[in-house]
Amino acid sequence: MAEVARRAAVTAAAPYRHYDGLADLLAATGIACYAEFTMRLDAAERGAGDDPTEAICATIRAYFSYAAQHPAATKLMFDGRLVQSSPEFAALIASDYQRIANLAAMAIGRSPDEPRTRTLALNISALVMGHMKLHVDGLSPVSSPNEAPELAVAGVRELLASARATPRR
Repeated sequence: MAEVARRAAVTAAAPYRHYDGLADLLAATGIACYAEFTMRLDAAERGAGDDPTEAICATIRAYFSYAAQHPAATKLMFDGRLVQSSPEFAALIASDYQRIANLAAMAIGRSPDEPRTRTLALNISALVMGHMKLHVDGLSPVSSPNEAPELAVAGVRELLASARATPRR
């Protein structure tokens, strides 16, 4: 907290007037960052029109755009410790997952509550988060910053196509 206060040019005691500790400060910061992040996802989804596949792809591009512009915020928001320490932040992450589940369900013509749809949504989330984490951490093997989101989009399109082609049981 002393470093936070120093960088904010306030006394070491000032942050404690507003937050109980570093975890509370990080949670508040993560929640504020997530609000902007969610606005971008909402705009991307709306801009895609009525096609749920295009809405998923647009939100993926919005994920990467936000991550490129705000890498530190992205690392904070997707740090599991934040989800574990803040029920409010955990609810935001759950809402984001539900967005993906709903769009995936519409894209393949199934209910978001079906086990196969939930598995698909989890696979989409893992693919996108994996690509984004590699990208933000500078570990991605792709050379172009525009290539990473498009590889994630291509992977998601393949997952959706496979799910559409798989007959119901």
